[in-house]
Amino acid sequence: MRIALALVFAACLAGCGAVWAPQAPASCAAAFATIGRNVYDQSLHGRAVTASEARLAGSAALSSAVARGDRAAARRALRPLLRAQIKRLVITRHGHRWLSVGHAAALAPVRDGAYTFSVTTRAETVRLLHAITGARVVIGHGAGFAATAFPHSRVRIALQHPRCTADPVQTVARRIYGGEQHGAHVQAVLRHIARDPRFVRAVAIRDPVALRTQIVRFFRDPHLHVVRIRATTPSGALIGDVGGPHVLAPASRAVRANGKRIGRVTLSVQDDAGYVKLVHRFTGATVQLGTPRADFHVQAFPNGRLNVALLH
Repeated sequence: MRIALALVFAACLAGCGAVWAPQAPASCAAAFATIGRNVYDQSLHGRAVTASEARLAGSAALSSAVARGDRAAARRALRPLLRAQIKRLVITRHGHRWLSVGHAAALAPVRDGAYTFSVTTRAETVRLLHAITGARVVIGHGAGFAATAFPHSRVRIALQHPRCTADPVQTVARRIYGGEQHGAHVQAVLRHIARDPRFVRAVAIRDPVALRTQIVRFFRDPHLHVVRIRATTPSGALIGDVGGPHVLAPASRAVRANGKRIGRVTLSVQDDAGYVKLVHRFTGATVQLGTPRADFHVQAFPNGRLNVALLH
């Protein structure tokens, strides 16, 4: 039986910014601005930043290359460290810029010793804020909340004409879920997996062992960030299902070989705990899943209704 997940915080998680509280601004625009700041703060103090700092600090190969001034060795050492998280990086040596990686216009630079890096680009921030608020997102020097462009320029981020509702927190929670199930990333992951030759072959021959091997391979790819994958025959018979037990937002696509439909893949890029934490970090709300009371409901994996309750 699915157990209700609840995160009750007396204070905000590290790096999640301002907390949604009873004294939060009454107007929808002000509420969304608070949420926007929370999203931006995740790019400065969130889990991706913490993980990136740990990888950079823990690399003896990188430290050695910087110490002896070997740029080629430093670039080689950085390849496994950047993963899909670090979008731009500058390394200083003897007080001067020594090595730069990445060219995208980035936001929220984090300075950690000789390293200055960013885990988000301007384009990614605009897409995310628009997706969860419906607002037109403008990054410039006018109205909005303060931010920093890589490496140190001051800018402001404004959310213009957000999709105001009676409950902005519920709006954001719904939109986050929608992105996890129908967003561009999950659709790209679906296409990639459904067209992978080794995965397609495992589905075609109905081999659960071969299928599991291919699914585990996908789990190891940080660019996919997929948490569960299920494959069935065209009639719905199960071939294999690998991943976490408590997962939501399933997305499906037909698997084809030589133009013929040979099966169906259903996957998720988000588990229950991840969704709960994400909504909390962005809105400050306490989230409960699987309770009798519901503000709205979402889809569990691979099917079925899952109630969502928000306490704020």
